[in-house]
Parts: sequence; C-alpha cells; structure tokens
Amino acid sequence: MRVQQIRSLAVSSSVAFALAACSGGDGGTSAPLIPSPPVTPTPSPTPTPTPTPTPAPGLTTQTAVKIFPGVTASTNFATMALEVPRGPAPTVTNASAGVTVRYDASSGTYLMAFPGAPEAPFYQFGGNTPNATWWNGETLQSNGNAPAVVTVLKPTNPQQQFSYTTLAYYDTGGMGGGSIGWTAFGIPAPAGSVPTAGSAAYQAMVAGVSADAPAWSVRGTATLQFNFASGTLAGHFDPVIYDLLAYGDAGLSLGRYDFSNTVYSSGSTTFSGQLTQPGITGTGSFNGQFTGPAAQELMSTWTAPYLNPDTNAQSTMFGVWVGSK
Repeated sequence: MRVQQIRSLAVSSSVAFALAACSGGDGGTSAPLIPSPPVTPTPSPTPTPTPTPTPAPGLTTQTAVKIFPGVTASTNFATMALEVPRGPAPTVTNASAGVTVRYDASSGTYLMAFPGAPEAPFYQFGGNTPNATWWNGETLQSNGNAPAVVTVLKPTNPQQQFSYTTLAYYDTGGMGGGSIGWTAFGIPAPAGSVPTAGSAAYQAMVAGVSADAPAWSVRGTATLQFNFASGTLAGHFDPVIYDLLAYGDAGLSLGRYDFSNTVYSSGSTTFSGQLTQPGITGTGSFNGQFTGPAAQELMSTWTAPYLNPDTNAQSTMFGVWVGSK
C-alpha cells in the first residue's frame, strides 16, 4: 500500500490508462459516459503515515459522498465486476467475489474493497469532482494508505438517472502492478419482486475498456427486452470505442451485437446470454440481475470479442451495463 500522497501521483495516469474519452456522443448518447482524467495537484513530500492522514494540496480527502441519497440505513450492496491485471497479455477475470460495497450509517461513508485492495471508505477529490457526472476519488485508510483510485457514476448524471444502481471504475495499481476494472453495484431486487405478466424494455448505459488496449474506453448502449409472462429475453448491444488520437471525439462504432442463447425464466431476478456479431469469431456473454424493490433497474457484466480497428486483429473488450425501464 502507498500513502495517500503517493497514490495521488498516480491518479491522472491510472485513470487515463483506461478512460481516454472525455466528451462527445455516440449516436443517441448525449453526454459522455467516460470521465475525464482527474486534475491531480502537485503533491507535497510524503509524510510518515499517522492515524489522521494529512490531505495532499488540493484534495478534499475527508469529504464523503451520497451515492444513493435514498439510502439512510447501513446497507450491503450487490456487486458485479470484471477486471484485468495491469501488464502484458491481460486476461479478463470475474472479480465479483472480491468486490464489496456497503454504506455505513454511523460514519456516513461508503466502504469499498477490491481484489488486492482492502476495504476502506471512499472519499472524493475536491479538485476535480465538481461535475454533473462523476465522483473522482480514492478509498482511504485511517493510516493514510489509499488502496484504490475509484470513479463513481453520480445518480444525477445527465445521460440517464438511477435510484438503485450505479457503476464505477477502479484501479488498484498505484505506482505499478495491480488491476483495473469496472463494477456495477446496487440494491438487489428481492425474490418475488420481478413481474410475471406483461413485458418491459430496459435501456442501459455501457462502460468498459479494451483488454489489450486499456487506453481505449468503450461506451454505447444496450437494449434488453423482457417478456415477463413467457420468461424470454431478447435485445442487442451497440458499443462505441474511443481513442481520441485515432478517432477524435465521436468515437468509432463497433457494430451491433445481438443477444443469443439467453437464459431467463418468469419471475427470476437474474438473466444471462451470449453476444454475437457476423464476421466476429466466437461469442461474447453477459450476466446480470435486476435491482430496485420492484425490479425497476438492472445491472450486468459483459465481455465480447471485437475487431481491433488499428491492427485488424481480434481482441476482447469488457465492462458493465446499468439500465432502467
């Protein structure tokens, strides 16, 4: 673990490592999904860790955030996550079991843990968080160590608002090593809450990254059409990849992926399926669950093969969806 000031040095490069796009649209996405790299202040010399950490200049490290304003009691959230290690030949792994998010009412903080990064409260950076879309910050232990840099989608973001679900990017690499990943977390829909009659379409936001080119961020949209009565699921996924140097602010569409071999039964709180596109070898997959007291929202992880537009070689992208009716 590094003390907070050392971690602050890594914020700009670590977030930029996986999130390159900062504005523009993708044909129906009016606001950017991927955050700009945080503006990192010049750090002061590293102090000896103390029980009460001394903030680096320009950082508001003791400012907690209200990710879900309606949550006032201590709450454990359901989480889904995928990640890749930083380094050569990264392999996408399911990190859901190693990611935990909970709200502690006594301290008014959200505590987060990630694989290789022990649980600690999440605090925002004062210098770059004042925006409508994201909280940029880090998890911070009482001894001054900062296990992870984290960027969390605000419920008031201009693209699509959510009450029970959100998503976040995390980086546990610090000055080297570690992993980068995307997680979705929220209040799980209880058993018996999913409708068993009628149908509904859920529109989802996309957040992700290319596994072998982490500077390329992926966003776009996904549509999930549930027939609650018959227990069927259909839909499609429309990713857009962003590399500002290569494609500018508009991104590059990667084409439509159709749902296939979906798994969903009437009344179930979970669902899954495969993602296929003509001309792409192999299939992708998604795995999700409903969120909210009456299944008003949903979240899912996803992976998909895609054709790297620079090399014309096939590669892999991954991330999360968060959607609502």
